[in-house]
Amino acid sequence: MEILATIKKDHDEMRSLLKTLIASWEAPAKDQAQIIGQIRDEMVPHARAEELVVYNSMRQADAPTDKVYHGFKEHAEAEGLLVALETMDAMNVEWKPVAEKFAHALRHHMEEEEQDLFPQVRAAFAPEELQAMAGEFERLKPQYRSQSKLANTIEFVGNLIPPNVTDAFKGDGTSTKEKT
Repeated sequence: MEILATIKKDHDEMRSLLKTLIASWEAPAKDQAQIIGQIRDEMVPHARAEELVVYNSMRQADAPTDKVYHGFKEHAEAEGLLVALETMDAMNVEWKPVAEKFAHALRHHMEEEEQDLFPQVRAAFAPEELQAMAGEFERLKPQYRSQSKLANTIEFVGNLIPPNVTDAFKGDGTSTKEKT
């Protein structure tokens, strides 16, 4: 399976979880928390792997990046709303409006990726590269799933930094500019 089909499969699973979330608005808080936990366990590892494997590959390939940066922004928005849902009692927020806003934001993001970003990814990479990206994406998700919220937040920030900048701080300690 190639990366775009792999991402689409995850999106379809997330759409199902979002339906369950919205349908649970009158359920006991513990049931809502369980659904929110399932969503977090799927959404956050997906986002981190997607950022690293797809978004950063697009930036390295000198492909169009407007959709990539928009995707980062939408990941941050969705994760912020997810935190609000997770801490709704402590934050004294009304659950249903936040859940609906979260579901709407996440559905919108997935639709935009599938309609706007997928064609750009397909144009930027050869079929064998798309296959390899899927393997890396699937390899990374369990790693991100086992990380703490703080570690995942640090990964998000790290993924925002352009790969050529982070490469300058890896290896022998010399910058990319010094190596050329």
